[in-house]
Amino acid sequence: MNRSFFWLIIFSLFALASCVPNKKIVYLQDLTLTKKDTTTEFKLNRQDYQFKPGDYVYVDVRTSDTRAMTYFSNSSSTNIGQMANTNGDLYFVLGNALDKDGMLDFPYMGKLKIAGKTVHETQAFVTEKLKEYLVNVVVTVRWGGIRFSILGEVRTPGKFLVLQNQLTILEALAQAGDFSDFAKRSEVLVIRETHDGVKTFKMNLLDSSVMNSPGFFIQPDDVIYVQPMKARMFAGLLGSQYLQVITTLLTALVLINNISR
Repeated sequence: MNRSFFWLIIFSLFALASCVPNKKIVYLQDLTLTKKDTTTEFKLNRQDYQFKPGDYVYVDVRTSDTRAMTYFSNSSSTNIGQMANTNGDLYFVLGNALDKDGMLDFPYMGKLKIAGKTVHETQAFVTEKLKEYLVNVVVTVRWGGIRFSILGEVRTPGKFLVLQNQLTILEALAQAGDFSDFAKRSEVLVIRETHDGVKTFKMNLLDSSVMNSPGFFIQPDDVIYVQPMKARMFAGLLGSQYLQVITTLLTALVLINNISR
């Protein structure tokens, strides 16, 4: 064994660890890797979010009777203006959490069943209830954005908050700085708590069919887990003390080979 052969082995080990084929990292390959200039349409599986126990819901009541309005509103417009100038989550602070039974404690009307209803359904439901007390009432229902967590092979794992009504898994990954180099894009797991229990969705982001999955749109409290490739495990060995062991053994072989000549 000569010196050049020794360095060839070392170089090969690093090359094997860092070599990830294009077909394992390119998003939506059936669209992005095609040479045809085509337009593809997809029917997205959009679903309005249904409130569940623990959600924070903000209900704003407006009516021509300003005196009566103060009894039903969560907060005054002045307080809302002051809160909007902070970096906090406005509706998380001003809203009320649904209890374990999905009930919202509403002034003068007691507990209202909100869990299982969408924003628009809740708005219509509360409006109908308030008509017993108020005239010309306008109800606005808001919720504190989409909180979600991303774990595993992303650049900045953690818990995130996005203040918008809908969020795709691609947008969620952008919040975490995209996948790491060794992320297994074909097996991304979305864990979701629902009224019927916990559901999981295995997402293949290498194929455009992922856009038809019910997990494509992220919901509040979703957890996204990105698995590592096998190449990540091998690279981890090369980046650890095992690389030193391998290097030491190869060096010893070269020395023995030189001495025996």
